[in-house]
Amino acid sequence: MTRIKNIEIRKKVLSLLQNLSSGLHQNQKNKVLNLNGTSSQLLEVHQVNEFLNLIWSIDIVRENSKDIQVIKVWDILPSAKIPKLAEHFDDLFGNYTVD
Repeated sequence: MTRIKNIEIRKKVLSLLQNLSSGLHQNQKNKVLNLNGTSSQLLEVHQVNEFLNLIWSIDIVRENSKDIQVIKVWDILPSAKIPKLAEHFDDLFGNYTVD
C-alpha cells in the first residue's frame, strides 16, 4: 500500500479488502489465475482499476481446534506482471514436498 500514492486507489483497495473479509469474493470481477503451475490453483485476482489487480489467497489456520480462514494479500500489480509473480510462487512451492 505504501507504493500506491493515489489516495482514491488506496481507498478502493481498502474497500476491496473489507468486501473480501466479509466473504464477498464470489463475483464476476474475481478470477483464478489461468496458468499451469501450482500457484494458479491458490492465487486469486481481483481488479482494483483498469491498471491494477489485487493478488490474494485464502489460507486456513487452526487455532485451539478451530479452523480460521485468513486472507493473504500478496501484491497489487498490473496484469502484465501477474505471470511473473505466479512463476515466483511456483518456484517457492516447488521447494516443498507433500510431507
